[in-house]
Amino acid sequence: MNPVVNRAIAARCSPERSATVCTVFRNRLRTEMPDKARNRKESLPARLKPFFWDVPFRSLTFDRDRDLIIRRLLDQGDWEAVKWLRARLSDRDLRNWLMSCNGAGLSPRRLRFWQLVLDLPERDVGDWLRSKTRRVWDQRSVR
Repeated sequence: MNPVVNRAIAARCSPERSATVCTVFRNRLRTEMPDKARNRKESLPARLKPFFWDVPFRSLTFDRDRDLIIRRLLDQGDWEAVKWLRARLSDRDLRNWLMSCNGAGLSPRRLRFWQLVLDLPERDVGDWLRSKTRRVWDQRSVR
């Protein structure tokens, strides 16, 4: 099985979750990851380098670093970066990715933007933004 799928399953299927939830999530990941994103091992385009200033850019691959790349480009990407990402993943895949991680890593402003673009449920996005753990992260620089 794909290592990206394995990592996602391991991250979402903790001991606290029921076996049914884990099975549904596992099946959904296997069936919804598009072929065009499954075995993407080529390096990223050089124009994306400014978004990954803190990691060794040449070693990034879409297959191995999928979550980092999606999160960074959805939150900080410019128009060209988002176009590149959306050429590799469908809106449905991006929506499912955001739903699976509860919007973690995206600023509230960007999360609301993607809520409109990807038709995310307003109630879910509101719940994500109101969660205590998220508020600690979002208010880290507010004094």
